Amino acid sequence: LYNILSFILALLILDLVLYLQHILTHIVPVLWKLHRVHHTDIGFDTTTALRFHPLEILFSLLVKIFIIFTFGISVEAIITFEILLNLSAMFNHSNFTFPSKVEKWIRYFIVTPDMHRIHHSKYSIETNSNYGFCLSIWDKIFKTYTSLPKDNPQTMDIGIETYRKMKSQKFYQLLIQPFNK
Repeated sequence: LYNILSFILALLILDLVLYLQHILTHIVPVLWKLHRVHHTDIGFDTTTALRFHPLEILFSLLVKIFIIFTFGISVEAIITFEILLNLSAMFNHSNFTFPSKVEKWIRYFIVTPDMHRIHHSKYSIETNSNYGFCLSIWDKIFKTYTSLPKDNPQTMDIGIETYRKMKSQKFYQLLIQPFNK
């Protein structure tokens, strides 16, 4: 029983830490410059889940290593969390849509594509909400939850206005973007 509880607690801790880290990447200017690469995608599909600057990936890895050693998280919990994190990221960046009644109930537990799409809105108030990756509870507890976007969720503009040109979407431009003024 102890092993099961510590395993579940480890998953909750890691998910909470990634939620808090995500908020930091929005409010700390140097971290935002890195994270903004993810938000410059003008589409919203599973490839968006892979669009992170290498330095942000390194930052995230260091945060997770610190938490793993601080809490003594087991290898099983780490592997399980990484699988859940990657599946969740691809799922909540997908174009999948649930019927509205189903969406309402699923959002009580996990982050859905419609919920996370709001986070990629062109409106900063919406971009600065719905930070969760896997569990939706953190956004509700910490009052960063937005239930509906200003615009139609299926046709809303995604991305950052400054980076909407195709030139900004090229791989090299994304790599150097955080270092441009």
